[in-house]
Amino acid sequence: MSELSKKAPNYKVCKPHKDHVILRPCSLALALNLQGYRKNHRKWQENFAKESGIPQSQVAYLETGWANPKLSTLIKLSRYTGLSIDELIRYPMVARFKI
Repeated sequence: MSELSKKAPNYKVCKPHKDHVILRPCSLALALNLQGYRKNHRKWQENFAKESGIPQSQVAYLETGWANPKLSTLIKLSRYTGLSIDELIRYPMVARFKI
C-alpha cells in the first residue's frame, strides 16, 4: 500500500444514474440558492416542494448539496423560481436573497 493511499480518506465513489446531470462543483451554489430563495419567500420545504412539483425529500437533499439533480428537476426549479438554470447552479446569490 502506498504512503498516499494510507493518508487519503476513504471516500465512496458514486456512480451517477444515466439520466442525472453531473453538477458536483455546482452543488454548493445550487444548495445555497435554493435555501435562499425558499427562506426569502418564507416557505417551508414542504410548501416549496408541493408548489414546485418536486418531492420534499429531494428538496432537502438538494439544499444540503447531497443530490445531483436531473435536468428535468432543474427545469422545474427554474420555472418555479423564475431563475435560469445558469443562475441556479453557477454562483451563490446569497446577497440577493439576504439569508
